[in-house]
Amino acid sequence: MAKDKDREQARLIEDWVSDWEKPKSQMEAMAILDELIKMTPRSDSRYDYLALLRLQIETDAGQLEEANRTIEEYSEAY
Repeated sequence: MAKDKDREQARLIEDWVSDWEKPKSQMEAMAILDELIKMTPRSDSRYDYLALLRLQIETDAGQLEEANRTIEEYSEAY
């Protein structure tokens, strides 16, 4: 019974997402994630996963910026 409910919820989310315009940038994706976090009660076990995902996206973005700076410095040096 719980599996049926999970499948139905996944199908509804998939239908909703397929009709929805996809984010064009990382900032838009972060805004969407922030809205999901706001809508999720702290008591929901998925809240921690959403918060962890947000932290990981921020970390990845920082690493990407650092890599881009390094590439730019390397390009200028050579």
